[in-house]
Amino acid sequence: MSRVLKENEHYELIPGQNEHWNVRILDGQFTETVIEFEKLKLAEDGESLKFSFEIVSSPDVEVSKDNIDLQVYAKDMLHAIMENFEADLR
Repeated sequence: MSRVLKENEHYELIPGQNEHWNVRILDGQFTETVIEFEKLKLAEDGESLKFSFEIVSSPDVEVSKDNIDLQVYAKDMLHAIMENFEADLR
């Protein structure tokens, strides 16, 4: 089940390399883990989005992008980021 995440409460956008932005997790199991979303692609059904990400840094040396809980959290963050972007366009 997705949870509603809020920018600057659950995550924050931080400058990455070049013109990229990274996302720092501010709470929960992955606090202070920083990820970079890489590929975003509309799925063949045209209704869902596929994505990939890399872990830039984490205080937990054992965390990996194969961690299902991290994947779900990343999905929820991406959803919140896209919702905020859409709201800013209105």
